[in-house]
Amino acid sequence: MKDDGKTKEELIRELTGLRRELDALRQSEERFSSIFSNIGVGVALISPQMEIISLNPVMKQWFPHIDVSNQPICYKNFNSPPAEVICSYCPTTQTLQDGEVHRATTETPMPGGYRSFLVMSSAVRDAEGKIIAAIEVVEDITERKRAKDALRSSETLLQAVIGSSADMIFVKDLQGRYLLMNKAWSDVTGRDFKEMRGKDDYALFVPEEAARVMADDRRIISSASSVMYEHVLTFAGQKRMMQVRKGPVFDDQHNVVGVYGISRDITERKKMEDALRDSEAKYRELVENANVIILRMALDGTVTYFNEFAEHFFGYSADEILGKPVVGTIVPRRESVTNRDLSEMINAVLSDPKRYQENENENITRDGRRVFVHWTNRIVFGSGGEPIAVLSIGRDITERRHAAEERLKLQKLESLGVLAGGIAHDFNNLLQGVFGYMSMARLNIDRKEKALAMLDQAGKALEMTTNLTGQLLTFSKGGRPVKKRIILAEVIENAAKFALSGSRVDYRLTVEKGLWAAEADEGQFGQVIQNMVLNAAEAMPEGGTIEIAADNIELAKGSKQAISDGGRFVRIQIRDTGIGISELHLSKIFDPYFTTKQKGSGLGLASSYSIVKNHGGVIEVDSEQGKGSCFSLYLPSCETEEEAEAQASPGTGRSRRILLMDDEEIVRDVAKEMFEELGHEVESAADGAAALEKFWQAKEDGRPFDIVIFDLTIKGGMGGEEAIRILRESDPAVKAIVSSGYADTPVMSEFRSYGFAAVLNKPYRIEALEDCLNTLLVDLE
Repeated sequence: MKDDGKTKEELIRELTGLRRELDALRQSEERFSSIFSNIGVGVALISPQMEIISLNPVMKQWFPHIDVSNQPICYKNFNSPPAEVICSYCPTTQTLQDGEVHRATTETPMPGGYRSFLVMSSAVRDAEGKIIAAIEVVEDITERKRAKDALRSSETLLQAVIGSSADMIFVKDLQGRYLLMNKAWSDVTGRDFKEMRGKDDYALFVPEEAARVMADDRRIISSASSVMYEHVLTFAGQKRMMQVRKGPVFDDQHNVVGVYGISRDITERKKMEDALRDSEAKYRELVENANVIILRMALDGTVTYFNEFAEHFFGYSADEILGKPVVGTIVPRRESVTNRDLSEMINAVLSDPKRYQENENENITRDGRRVFVHWTNRIVFGSGGEPIAVLSIGRDITERRHAAEERLKLQKLESLGVLAGGIAHDFNNLLQGVFGYMSMARLNIDRKEKALAMLDQAGKALEMTTNLTGQLLTFSKGGRPVKKRIILAEVIENAAKFALSGSRVDYRLTVEKGLWAAEADEGQFGQVIQNMVLNAAEAMPEGGTIEIAADNIELAKGSKQAISDGGRFVRIQIRDTGIGISELHLSKIFDPYFTTKQKGSGLGLASSYSIVKNHGGVIEVDSEQGKGSCFSLYLPSCETEEEAEAQASPGTGRSRRILLMDDEEIVRDVAKEMFEELGHEVESAADGAAALEKFWQAKEDGRPFDIVIFDLTIKGGMGGEEAIRILRESDPAVKAIVSSGYADTPVMSEFRSYGFAAVLNKPYRIEALEDCLNTLLVDLE
């Protein structure tokens, strides 16, 4: 059968081909639809009239407000109204006009903020080549753009850092051509970056230097490792010492693609280092050959430097002494030399504006010889201004010190001669008074009143001898005060009257109301006032009035250097209008053997100074020649005088049994007469053992002793210290008095801690004995 001239077979073949074409077209459309729907970018089909024909799902997701089926929408509706497309031109418009591929980027406002898109437009043509549509492929490049911007910002920051670096920084490729150089590189080399970019080191250095530099680069590339070295290079005709660090530049695959370098011009530093080495060499040569001891100590006292002269002087090698403490090696180890002394020395140096401190001390050599060194100490400071060490420079003064000691011995012998002569002179005068008045009393024995007056004068002379011996005891091994609460005003007035007896000089005493009391040795304190008043009177040969004032003063801590702790003091000021003291002599007036008088031993002010010091006080002097002097005595107070007076109580007239122990028969005899005169019964013993036997026997007989008096020192027998210890073991309540002519033992000054209830200094008068007994007898009532 034919149809339109075609056979059935032809029609079947034609239909079969058509079906195949339709299947192929359908498969093609399905593939296109699959790609169109699943591609990861946005795709839009735009008509020549700029109407949207179709959008793939990605575009619909990005721009959900566009509805293609509603009505033709122009390209600008890709943006959410009222914003507009931000691009230099519309790529689709250009493609529909010229059929070429065009690109553009847009910044489109989205709900989450602006997004960046890359739009690429290409033409769709029919079989005759006519443009029938345009396909736009839209890619979201927001993150890529942000990363690129961040990279650009990072590169800008890197360029700023590299550009501001004082070090020369450069990068080369594998052929040694410069890719990057910073400003410091250009400043040092004198070459511009634009000029050198793409060139190698032969354009910068002389051939031999260029060859050496590029050889170094090749070694770095082959080893893929960094190096640091120093070498000399020539820039602008000047040789410079450079410190260079070079290393390989890697790509993402860790392949070496170039060389980086960081160079620093150290020419000036090298010159300084060379100069410093020269200086150190000269300094070391000077120090090692100096004829002085030079050592350096850390702040903990360990030796860190010991010069050659020090080795020779002390007998130690530097290896033996370094790292060891100075105390225990060249400085003898004793309690007075500790690290605390070193710390105090360091603090003294730091507080001194001159920043050094000098001292002389005894040192010891390796073989045990005692040597004396004059040290000058300075603090060594670190770079931050902190103290790190002590530098000590010492000079040998051993011979000078020995010579000075010999001179001092001679001076002391001379002074002792002066002292002995003065004491002999004073004692002879006083003994003359004693013997003279006693002989006169014997001649006038029938004339009672005159004999008594002579004996009274002999007693006064004897009392003055006790003052003289008291001054000597002050310079003996003790002279410790036996303290008790005393009424100062009364002691001051009695001492002033005694000192000025028969003198042309008078005194005026002013005492502050409510004057504080003090704990003091009444005899020693009276001696101080006598000496000071007598000294003031001797400064006024034409006569006059000595002003004596006593008042209370409270010193703040640190307000007076001599009394750094401050406290409550009684101040006694003795002011004269005499000749004054020269500035030359002012610093020596308290020296033991110093005197400007033709007569006298020079003990007065010296003993006063020692006594006041032993009482915890000080004496100061202010004097001007031709106008007089003022001595100020500061004595620590304990309470008001009213409180002290309240302590005094009258004695009792009742007779008591007393046991007296003393190894001197004359002392026992005269004491027995005194006790019996006071109405007491007394028994005596020559030593402690006999006294204890009598004490215990009397107790067994029912006639115990009320008070015992023990002499402290017994020749060849038991003394008072041992006797009271044994006695108190059997009778803790015993009332005992310690008596002695020595004040060089703590038993006298601290008698209560040894078990005694009171103290009685020899020699004593009957009035002093009565006062001492009354103090204890009141407690027995």
